[in-house]
Amino acid sequence: MRHHLTFWKAMFKKPLTTGAVVPSSKKLCNRMLEQIRLEEADCVVELGPGTGVLTKKIALRLKKDAVLLCIDVNPIMVKYLREEITNARIIHDNAEHLKDYIEEMGAPADLIFSGIPFSTLPQRKAEKILETVKDSLKPDGKFVMFQYMHSTVHPRGKGILKILRQKFKNVKLKKVFGNIPPAFVFTCSKSL
Repeated sequence: MRHHLTFWKAMFKKPLTTGAVVPSSKKLCNRMLEQIRLEEADCVVELGPGTGVLTKKIALRLKKDAVLLCIDVNPIMVKYLREEITNARIIHDNAEHLKDYIEEMGAPADLIFSGIPFSTLPQRKAEKILETVKDSLKPDGKFVMFQYMHSTVHPRGKGILKILRQKFKNVKLKKVFGNIPPAFVFTCSKSL
């Protein structure tokens, strides 16, 4: 219940940084984690973790010495995550600064997940974040993100698949109807 109250509080105070009407469903999280080898990862990043629905699933599957780095711009979400998830580094910052944290750790990420509502961002900012994501991944790393289906008809949201295909060599798309609202999951990699 606290998880939902935190979500609503964050949504009403900063609606453009929340980008959702309810927390992500288990179906969406499971779809994002399909065919992902979390158990082998040394470094995993989550951008826009919200109340940590996906974060908790990631944390449970990571090996003991793996690093889980979560970055969110919403201070309400960050405070909540710091109280709820103890085996992750939770940072209050913008995803554009991801590379700074990756450089600080000394190694690129195996996996990067994102719940950032790209359709609410100016295109240049979305492109900058996605370029930073690409540069922060290992050569064989994967980037997994979701976007709500309705956001793909928004002028800013329409171009997200095009931008992903410009930045990554391999982009796969899956639909998740068991989420409110329904969503697309994009799984991207730098190599074929």
